[in-house]
Amino acid sequence: MANNTHNTSPTTPGTAIQQLMEQKGWSPHTLQSSLEQPKHMGLRQILSTQTHELRNPAVAGTTGGPGSASGAGRAGKTGRAGGSQGVGDDNGTGKGKNKEDKHSPTTRLQRIHEASKIALGAHMFFHCLGVVPPTAPPKTHANEKGPRLSREDERVLREDAMFTRVMAGLQRLRPVTEPVQTEQIAWRREICAVVGGNAPLLSLSNEGDLLRDALAKYSRVMKLHDVEKRCGKLNQMYISLAKEQNLRNLAVRLLQNMSAIDFICDWNKHHGTRDATPILYAVLFQNQFVGDGLGSLKGQQLLDTILRNHGDTFRSFKKSFRRGTTTPMGKVSRIYHIFGPAVLFDPDMTVALLTETMHSKTLPGLLNRFDLEGGLAAASENPSKSTVGHRYQTTFRALGGVTLALNEELFDVFIDFVKRHPSRAKQNENL
Repeated sequence: MANNTHNTSPTTPGTAIQQLMEQKGWSPHTLQSSLEQPKHMGLRQILSTQTHELRNPAVAGTTGGPGSASGAGRAGKTGRAGGSQGVGDDNGTGKGKNKEDKHSPTTRLQRIHEASKIALGAHMFFHCLGVVPPTAPPKTHANEKGPRLSREDERVLREDAMFTRVMAGLQRLRPVTEPVQTEQIAWRREICAVVGGNAPLLSLSNEGDLLRDALAKYSRVMKLHDVEKRCGKLNQMYISLAKEQNLRNLAVRLLQNMSAIDFICDWNKHHGTRDATPILYAVLFQNQFVGDGLGSLKGQQLLDTILRNHGDTFRSFKKSFRRGTTTPMGKVSRIYHIFGPAVLFDPDMTVALLTETMHSKTLPGLLNRFDLEGGLAAASENPSKSTVGHRYQTTFRALGGVTLALNEELFDVFIDFVKRHPSRAKQNENL
């Protein structure tokens, strides 16, 4: 008896937690909800480095941590991921080898599906949005430097992390037994608690002008003669301004992405008319060069004048506008219509990062694969439902709560946009 006790292996931390959950009757959701409370921030940082990996894809690619779009090395080494077999390159020729294979659409799609199995919790999501400062990366010894990443590696990792986030969706803060509408209220309260404010977090009134208020406050603080008091006030001001700016950046990002998608949808409708397209380009050219005697002209007269007086400049403008605006805006719209409203909030979902000179070489092929199979059940909790569709309502309500906390008018605009632009995620909700 004593010998048996002596030979029993010591209980590991994981086993101890599992036994405690069984004893207390805690579900995984109960444990997750408890950890999401602000008072457990330190514990979350100890238990996981996912936040830093998701916010900094270059680190994710080297650590292979869960919840990030990492595992590039793992996926690239196995024929199962399409790596060693050379399948899934952009042209479908099977010529990709070694390093190229881990960037192939097939391999990228597989690891994104795998990484997006677990939905994002509130704290991690707010870190990804930039609403709260990111967690510092773990310290390493000088001789433990990670592999040097090429520019293409960095682009692939950034994009894959972004696709992982929007595919994973957001976790429920309330029990599944409660109506999904309660999610909106819970997420509204959560972001207010995280940033330490009350809704609306952003004011649209004249009194809420950030720069004017900040200048007035700064002037008052600098008149204080007590150095200690002045230092305290300046530090408070610094923290307050950082939070305010982060929230404004989030609101601006949301509006920018909505306006980009609205623009490209209007553009595509207009672009289908042969005679209308040159005139539309002429109007856009007029907006940028209004001082060149073009301000009062319209329609065909405007186009003829531009071609006669600014022919070379106009041709250069059209080429630049296609590359820098319409083509990347089209990608933003395409990704939104696959994955739904989470795309509007993501910090890496920008027109600038989706231009031809900034996105990865295999992104076009990856988008084609997403069109065909990006919403399949590979990362779903329910095998009969797609990932983004399965989590659509929870994610949509959560994003609504975040937007409502920022500003009620912004919330109304967001809801109207989502109704006008239904995504495939919404359509797959009940599959």
